[in-house]
Amino acid sequence: MEISPAEEKLVGSGEAVTKEVSDITNKAVDICRICQSPEEPDNPLRHPCACRGSLKYIHSDCLFLWLNRRKRNHCEICKHCYSIVPIYSENAPERLPWHEFLMGLLMRALRFMNLMLPWVFMIPFNAYCSSFRPWDREGVFVNQTVFELSLKFPGLFYTAEIVSSTTDMVVQMEIIRVLLRRHPEFLRHMIILENGLKDIDVTGIVLLLANHLHILCDWWHDQLLHLPFLHIIQRGPLALAFVPRNTPLHQFGAIRRFFSLLSDNTFAVLAINIYWSFFNVLLPFSIGRVVLVLLRCFSLGWIAENATEVAAGDMVIRSVLLAFLASVFTLSRNTYLTRVRWFLPSVKDTFILCFKLVVLPWILGCWLDFCTFHILGKTASHSVEVLSDYPLMADKHWLMGMLYLVVALSCMELIQKIVPKRAFWYLLDVAEPNYKITKLHLGPILLAFAFHGAMVVIVLHLPIKTISLISQSFFPLQFGVYEDEFLLGLLVAYTGLIIFGPQWLANLIRPSIRPIVHKWVITISSLLKLSDFLLGEPRKQRANRNVRVRPRFLVFGIAEGSMVSLYGSQSDTTCEEDTNDQRDKRFMLRIGVMLVLASLSMFLVSTTFMALPILLGRAFFHSISFFMLSFGLKHDDICAFWIGFCILRGIYIITCFVYDHFVTGRVHLLINHFMIFIRNFLLFSIWISVIPGLLGLLIDLMIIIPSQVALDESPVYNLLHDWLIGVLVLHIWIFLTMLTPINCFATVVWREKLHRITSVGINGLPFKWLIRDVIGSIIVSLLFTLCVPYVVVNSLFPILGFSSAVNLTVQRFVWPAILVFIPIWFSVKLISDLIIYLHQLEFDNRYKVGERLVDFTEDLE
Repeated sequence: MEISPAEEKLVGSGEAVTKEVSDITNKAVDICRICQSPEEPDNPLRHPCACRGSLKYIHSDCLFLWLNRRKRNHCEICKHCYSIVPIYSENAPERLPWHEFLMGLLMRALRFMNLMLPWVFMIPFNAYCSSFRPWDREGVFVNQTVFELSLKFPGLFYTAEIVSSTTDMVVQMEIIRVLLRRHPEFLRHMIILENGLKDIDVTGIVLLLANHLHILCDWWHDQLLHLPFLHIIQRGPLALAFVPRNTPLHQFGAIRRFFSLLSDNTFAVLAINIYWSFFNVLLPFSIGRVVLVLLRCFSLGWIAENATEVAAGDMVIRSVLLAFLASVFTLSRNTYLTRVRWFLPSVKDTFILCFKLVVLPWILGCWLDFCTFHILGKTASHSVEVLSDYPLMADKHWLMGMLYLVVALSCMELIQKIVPKRAFWYLLDVAEPNYKITKLHLGPILLAFAFHGAMVVIVLHLPIKTISLISQSFFPLQFGVYEDEFLLGLLVAYTGLIIFGPQWLANLIRPSIRPIVHKWVITISSLLKLSDFLLGEPRKQRANRNVRVRPRFLVFGIAEGSMVSLYGSQSDTTCEEDTNDQRDKRFMLRIGVMLVLASLSMFLVSTTFMALPILLGRAFFHSISFFMLSFGLKHDDICAFWIGFCILRGIYIITCFVYDHFVTGRVHLLINHFMIFIRNFLLFSIWISVIPGLLGLLIDLMIIIPSQVALDESPVYNLLHDWLIGVLVLHIWIFLTMLTPINCFATVVWREKLHRITSVGINGLPFKWLIRDVIGSIIVSLLFTLCVPYVVVNSLFPILGFSSAVNLTVQRFVWPAILVFIPIWFSVKLISDLIIYLHQLEFDNRYKVGERLVDFTEDLE
């Protein structure tokens, strides 16, 4: 393999490079930070970023090679963007002549047509092939009658099926390759298969088609490697799966030469579609039609009437394939007995794993559902009826049980970090070398699920019963998702809360759980004289306190009911003090009292945490009931819980912040923070009230009123609806401008302002600049757009002598005219930028001879 000069410097060349580097170090000469070589006459050193010291200089070739590999355009250390200037030939004009520019555009259009022509051909071809399958015929009928869609849509769906199936095939091939590399015993079975194939007379056409299919799969593998999210997992044991195959498409021979005008990618796309359609649809359809014709000839028409061509062809092909494999893998008697001895223990292990990972979590999920009936106002009979009508709802119970076991395992891990291991001598230890997940540990599993059943009653069932006794109208909870009018919006909100809510809640609560539990254990153990047992800790355990738990131990813990020990053997944790404690007759009594106090504490915390946020959220919804009634909305208890929790968290943070400043004597800092809060509250009030109101009124005048209100009717302005529309549009604009690379929704000045706000922060910016240049500029622009057309129309047209009807018409449509002018101006600007971009591409293609890296000091100038 040939290596470029820059790559040769990156790799190094043995002793010569080592000697050269040592000489350079002794002489204190500036060297390249990548290849560790000094400056050369034809390859000078550059300093293109803000790094200093030994990282300052770099060769241009080394940097370009590094940027091509890392796919970045900035320094990974100082984050400074590199400046690269193109170098043009001496005879390059200032701009291309019009005929050269048009010729370049024509050639690009031809290349684009070369890329798109196979797709234009393949989509109707795929639609034609999909029409042979019975389920696709029903889809075509539904699309044409119900959805009124054309034949292109079945072709698009069929193309998506080809893409997904090819991807699945590539993944399976890579898994086989990784297994063959890591497990050589699989290679022997492959050798047996190859020997069996050699013994059977396989035609060259089949081998040729298999080779071509392998080449196409390798090409699709190389295309998948360009996906950006795959760069995250290109390390570890699967690194070899991300090596490009460099597929030789020229091995298609005469077929490739016949399509020589097509590029390699276009030819590969065309070949994949034809291969897939031929082997999965056309070939089974042809074979099936012949088989059905033969069945009708032999007076078996009743079979032919109940079968389809594709299904019959698939059956024949699968039968032939099974017969072929049976002829290859002819097992002897000893091999059969070996397989039976291997099969029976596998069945037993599979049964135990299903019992641990499927049955027991499902039972726990059913118990959770039973203990939370009152939340939704359901009954046991109603749940049984739903489960009998919809058996797939059992998956919901299994998922609930698995989630509960994951939470229980994380809590158990937290407690084991606080309490020493000797307090958990009775638990099953999954970290022991002799542990096997396929062994049925019936005693620990029954203990774990009895404990979890009691915990569900204490944490969920009893608090629900207590709240229901105090307030009978508290349950069942009200869910707005059942309202048909706002179904889509509430489903989106629920999906966001379900996906991001628990993780956000756990991240907020997790830092405070450990100190609270630790202080509770210290207090209770000191009161009950259990400090030596619950807090005493040998030195070995203190040294290994922060040992990271392996992921497989977490899986074992979930399989064993999440009541396990994760920190090694318990045999060395017993000591003399434990024996003395166990001899004490009151030791078990104190342990029982501690468990009762723990249950009472969890009951009180769960009751408070369940009721107080919902009550605060309901109070918040009641305070804005006038706003909700105007839109026909009702309060939702899931949203009420999250709103109440946010209110409680805000109150807690503010209280702790004020108390900390008063205790430490930093009242002046508290006053400064209070003034900053007032300033930010003022800015936020203007931003959330005035600007959305003006923007919503402008949108109402531009779009809603001209399209919905007749000229002979006076418009009615709903300021609340206008404000909501303005809030939505304003924050969509902020999102597109600040969080996306799209630059067409804001000018350069506004992009600089928003970049300054995001980089510096509101607290670090002057109040005068924010009011004048940011908020004031938006308000002035909106007022100018609202007032100037109104003043001009109402003052100019009456002077010119137009009638009141003309004045009203112009006044009604002056803002829509402005709205029409904006996309026209935007389109003209976009076309102009596109022409300039295409001109620069053609100019670089014709006259660009290289690139020059700009130094950091030169870039600053």
